[in-house]
Amino acid sequence: AAVFKSDNIMLIKRHDDKLWAIPGGITDVGESWAEAAIRELQEETRLKGTATQLIGIFDSRKWKNRSNLHLYHAVFEVTCKDLNPQTTWEATEIDFFSENNLPPLSRGLNLRVPFILKRRREKSLPYFDTPENQDAP
Repeated sequence: AAVFKSDNIMLIKRHDDKLWAIPGGITDVGESWAEAAIRELQEETRLKGTATQLIGIFDSRKWKNRSNLHLYHAVFEVTCKDLNPQTTWEATEIDFFSENNLPPLSRGLNLRVPFILKRRREKSLPYFDTPENQDAP
C-alpha cells in the first residue's frame, strides 16, 4: 500500500530487518490484491484507506526482492482520510519521506520505492514488467 502526503510516501520501519518499506504482505486466500493492500496497511499502521489506483505489478526476479521465492508485488495507491498512523509490532516507526530523502530501504524496495516515486511524478502509471521493458533494474 503506497500512501502519499503531497509528494511524500509513507514508509514503515520493519520490525524484522530494521529497514524501511511500504506497508504490505501476503494476500490471503479469497482476497484480492487491493483488499490485501488495505488490510496490510491497517494491520501495520492502523490506517483505514481505499485503494484508488494500481501503481504497478513488479516481478521479484527483476526487482531483487529480499526473498528467493518468485513473487509478484502489486502496489496500490491507497488514500486515507486520517493520516495519523500508529506504530505496531510490525512497524516500529512510521514517517513520510520525499524522493530525495529516503531512509535505508529493505532489499527490493530500495529499487521499487524510488522507481514508484519517479513514475508517479512523471504520471506514467501503472507499471508492469514485460520482456521488452528496460525500466527494471
